[in-house]
Amino acid sequence: MVGARGYWFHHFALPSYDYEKDISRYRQLGFAVANEGTAPADHGGGRAAYIDTTARLPGMVEIMEIVPELTAALQELETTAANWDGTDPIRVHRFR
Repeated sequence: MVGARGYWFHHFALPSYDYEKDISRYRQLGFAVANEGTAPADHGGGRAAYIDTTARLPGMVEIMEIVPELTAALQELETTAANWDGTDPIRVHRFR
């Protein structure tokens, strides 16, 4: 991507409450699934896919299946960011 278009965003994520429907919608619009995976069962087993939208957008769209474990991890990340005092920019964040 950098060679073809320069520096830009890689992807942005969209939550999905109906993963199969959302993936199907992008396929019907002519976009291919570039990469797809499933989180381990102990992390909720949620699925995610990168949709290659680079023909129309400067990056990809990630579809993230909303499962309770993902919601909890994102809430933890949001709280960590909101409470950051500007010091120690490199820290370890552990998702459950």
